[in-house]
Formats: sequence, structure tokens, C-alpha cells
Amino acid sequence: MQNDSDINAYARKIFSVKEAANYIGISERNLRSKISSGELKVVRLGRRIIIRLKEIEGFLERNLR
Repeated sequence: MQNDSDINAYARKIFSVKEAANYIGISERNLRSKISSGELKVVRLGRRIIIRLKEIEGFLERNLR
């Protein structure tokens, strides 16, 4: 079930790590690993990590099997 912050993030096309993990269907830890390895490009604002929808879609497209 999506809450209001999830819906707002989808409308804005930007995600926090938690929101992106939920959107993709993987754990936050797994997503952070993908970020650390460079598999997923992010924007860092201080300690905050922002992930754009187009980056998530590109990541998913590159990892289709």
C-alpha cells in the first residue's frame, strides 16, 4: 500500500533511497549497494541522497534479463 509521501515522490519524479527501494521492490541495503558500486547514479545533497526517476528506469532497463 502506498502512502501520500510515496505518491508525491512519484509525481515529483524524485525519490529518497527508501522510496526508490520500495518502487523497485528491493531492500534499502541492496539499493545502497547498487549506489555504492556506481550501478545507479544519484544526486547527493549533503548527506541526503536523491534518485531521479529516469535513473531508476535506466537502471531497470540495463538490468533486464
